[in-house]
Amino acid sequence: MKFNDLDADGVKDAGEPGLSGWTIYVDYDDDGVLDAGEPSDVTDGSGNYTITGINPGTYKVREVGQTDWVCSFPSPCYHNETFQSGDALTGNDFGNWLIPECEPGDRLTSVTLKVIAPSTTPLRIDVTDDHGKLENASILQSIDPANLGTEFTVVPSPGPFFDSQNLRFRLGPVGGPTEASKNLKVHLSCSDDPAIGDTHFGDDTGFSVTLEKTFFITTQF
Repeated sequence: MKFNDLDADGVKDAGEPGLSGWTIYVDYDDDGVLDAGEPSDVTDGSGNYTITGINPGTYKVREVGQTDWVCSFPSPCYHNETFQSGDALTGNDFGNWLIPECEPGDRLTSVTLKVIAPSTTPLRIDVTDDHGKLENASILQSIDPANLGTEFTVVPSPGPFFDSQNLRFRLGPVGGPTEASKNLKVHLSCSDDPAIGDTHFGDDTGFSVTLEKTFFITTQF
């Protein structure tokens, strides 16, 4: 099944509908492209698909991406399957969420970040905005960015929206002091599109981590 992951959490929740019109295929040559001769199907109105005529072997099942949609399940965005004659394999689901569009007057009310490159040691990450406002002074007190895929969401306090243009980060050992990062800011302006600038950042003590923006929520003010 192909589903609309409305909250971008990588889980098919109750009320999240199927997505029609998406091409799912078996990538015989593992090049990430749907080539002539590779079996495929297009999802129906409920997001379901059935691929037939697959040659025996071990291949990746992939989706053909669409503009402004982000694959949240699986991660990475493929299923590795071994096919044998007569098999009827199930459970190769895909979830995607649509990147929100900014409208004039929108302000950012939350941003979710994901660790995409690990640090060499467990870290504490503290987050604030230009004015020192955050829901929790140490929102990631016990997080371990050595684990790829760790996600966290930052919201302003008091809300309902950020009134500065950047998020700023401090790094340090778990249970120890943090040092201000010099290399990363998450730009919060919605005049274009909320965006991360330099994603890799570190501090003077050698701690570093790489993040990406995965999801954000805006509101009118």
